[in-house]
Amino acid sequence: MIDNTIVPQETNSVSSILRGVDLNLLTIFEVVMQERNMTRAAKVLGMSQPAVSNAIARLKDVFNDDLFIRHGRGIQPTSRAEVLFSSINNALNLVRDELPNVPFTPESSTRNYSVSMRATLQSESTTRLVRDVSLLAPNVSLNISMLHDQELSFMVDKTIKKKDFYVDFSPILMKGYRNTLLSSDELVVISSTAHSRLSCFSSLNLSDMMGEQFVLHPAILDMVAKSEGEECVGRGAHVCHSIQDLVTIVANTQLVSIVPRRAAELANLTLDINIVPCPIKDSTIKTYLSWHTDKDRDAGHVWMRDQFQHVFNKQMVMTV
Repeated sequence: MIDNTIVPQETNSVSSILRGVDLNLLTIFEVVMQERNMTRAAKVLGMSQPAVSNAIARLKDVFNDDLFIRHGRGIQPTSRAEVLFSSINNALNLVRDELPNVPFTPESSTRNYSVSMRATLQSESTTRLVRDVSLLAPNVSLNISMLHDQELSFMVDKTIKKKDFYVDFSPILMKGYRNTLLSSDELVVISSTAHSRLSCFSSLNLSDMMGEQFVLHPAILDMVAKSEGEECVGRGAHVCHSIQDLVTIVANTQLVSIVPRRAAELANLTLDINIVPCPIKDSTIKTYLSWHTDKDRDAGHVWMRDQFQHVFNKQMVMTV
């Protein structure tokens, strides 16, 4: 009788290789990388030094690399170990974040947070955020990039890695995202104190605005257009993605702009600009912090959300 039973063949798949690796070795590798000394690493881990050395020897076989070489009284990682550490550390942090009741300790955390933020909000907010986080969590790092509309449209693609935080003038209304209000500010019209028509104005109406040529941040241009129509600021308005550049342009030309009051008053400390209320119907500009719901219970993420709130609340108090 012929036996037609199909016997699965052992394959060299990633999953089968992973099953053969003692994942506890990765936590040992992480501590050795951080301490750069076997004796200190053994003390941190509560293990004997020979046991730590044996674990690293096993990992050398797994990765086919020396991983560490002797250097003075300690050890120095190879270039391969440096690359591995970045990936392994991030992976272990993700696992730690999902474990229930695991506290987040900012003083010892080595976490990296990715943030996408509108250029309008970057300068002052970023400075305060980085400074405060550095004081509270010296080994935590922030990767802050400029937020573009194209990035928001890509969020529906689940293959694209999500950022930890998004800071924008609008909440993300897609399924799976949460939003919290960080701040609220008033839009104002700015012009040079040497402007031929507006230098002596203490207020403006819409008809006054329609006769001027504007340079605007695209997000604010959209807000004004939705509130009053594009003709309010002229269809040929210049666009500038940097508020710092924009206010400098206004201070040195006959162009006019609309910016958040906080940005205008900060610029007015060093530039000669005139600031008047913006006459559009909805002159309030809000800033939101958004994140994916899969981070809701992440203690480290909750801590970072608190830092955002603290920074923006401080800014609001300083301008009251």
